[in-house]
Amino acid sequence: MAKGYVLTSVMKRLDNAVYKEVSGTLRDGFESGSIRYGLSNNGMELSPMKYTKDLISSVTLKKLQDVENCIRKGDLKVADFTGFEQDEDEKTGKQR
Repeated sequence: MAKGYVLTSVMKRLDNAVYKEVSGTLRDGFESGSIRYGLSNNGMELSPMKYTKDLISSVTLKKLQDVENCIRKGDLKVADFTGFEQDEDEKTGKQR
């Protein structure tokens, strides 16, 4: 990507996902299945916008932070367009 031309982006936090899964396996043993990582469980986050932050107004940045916080807390649900069905843990919010 060309620096300064993408206003926002999302970073996949595979470090958090791997740490959480390895820690859980060591603590509780291996459990097969799939787990979706997103904002609510620190599997992704907005990029720091290193090259474009100055192009976005402080009001808009604040709104982005507010939306991110609402998603993290579960106050705002994000539609799932992947076509995959959720398992019961995902539907209930249970974390492994």
